[in-house]
Amino acid sequence: MITTFLSTEQHKDYVTLQFGIHNVAGEDLVISSGSQPYDFIVTNEVGKEVYRWSLNKLFTAEVVERTLNKDEKMSYEERWSFQNNEDKPVPRGKYKLEVVFLIHLPELVEPQSPQYLSISSEISTDIDK
Repeated sequence: MITTFLSTEQHKDYVTLQFGIHNVAGEDLVISSGSQPYDFIVTNEVGKEVYRWSLNKLFTAEVVERTLNKDEKMSYEERWSFQNNEDKPVPRGKYKLEVVFLIHLPELVEPQSPQYLSISSEISTDIDK
């Protein structure tokens, strides 16, 4: 079994996301992914997408397989600068950050639902730090 984690640190002009997966299966797991192991999406208060991290990025078609040892974590860090997909500032308000992990666990018999490998957090851009 894999669990996900996400923490955010807000600043005046951006938010830092620290996120990842944690192997809590009690045994080593083999996982695979493409060159894009995750994505993160920002939606506004009405659920409309305003930013997608992977937009305008290029990824290779290679498949990477690795062992995630018992109790091991894979961690990542990204930054969102409160800009939309057109690189324009978003209005002040509340936003939902959702991280989706694009990995496959071939050792598991039952496929995991997409929601199982995602995690989200609410933030507000109404801060003056």
